[in-house]
Amino acid sequence: MSTNIPSLKQLMEAGVHFGHVAKYWNPKTADYIYTKRDRIHVLDLEKTHKALTEILPKITEYVAQGKVILLVGTKKQIRSIITEVGPATGMPYIDLRWLGGTLTNFKVMQLSIKRMKEIAEFLNSEKSSRIIKKERLNLQRQLERMHEKFGGLLNLNKLPDAVFIIDPHYERNAIHEAKNLGLEIFAILDTNSDPSEVDYVIPANDDAKKSVELIMNSVKEAILAGQKQIKTDTKLQIDTNKDQKSAE
Repeated sequence: MSTNIPSLKQLMEAGVHFGHVAKYWNPKTADYIYTKRDRIHVLDLEKTHKALTEILPKITEYVAQGKVILLVGTKKQIRSIITEVGPATGMPYIDLRWLGGTLTNFKVMQLSIKRMKEIAEFLNSEKSSRIIKKERLNLQRQLERMHEKFGGLLNLNKLPDAVFIIDPHYERNAIHEAKNLGLEIFAILDTNSDPSEVDYVIPANDDAKKSVELIMNSVKEAILAGQKQIKTDTKLQIDTNKDQKSAE
């Protein structure tokens, strides 16, 4: 499976080039800016395309090594994109709100996830029929609240190897925790963010849904390509082992 890299025309049509109001810019994004129009910075789509060309294969390679990338995008207009890409790829994700200590206090987070699994298991068992209706309802509500907070982390059994963040300026708490732990950071980043905090920068409009959706569709393809490579490599290894045993 190859990754589809959006063309310059597609990037333009999705509004990827629209930056923030110039007075809110971070001077460190100067290299990614093409011009200023009506007090709005315009991003250089050639550089966005170049970044995608370099970073998407990196994501595929990363995933093919069995590494896990935590997807983070909690802005209202972005959530539906994260909740589509996360489950589609099996990658952990956070779409509602970044809880302090999600990474830096991961053991506590694991306990919360364990508790959520226990409640779900209990409610799906015959044992739940033995409790009164009010208690069952309270447990269901508790499970719903927990699922909203960290349902996307259900299968995260260890710290991720990297994070992919949409809008580092908005998700600064996630950036802070990831940097503290030395995790690699991929990001879709607009003109108001600090690119020096990110290892792999995709300069783009990180507010408009069409812009983020276009890029995240390619990110999804890159992740799936890496996962397919793992399966192919595993099959080759199994076939090789069979051939060796037959030769013996």
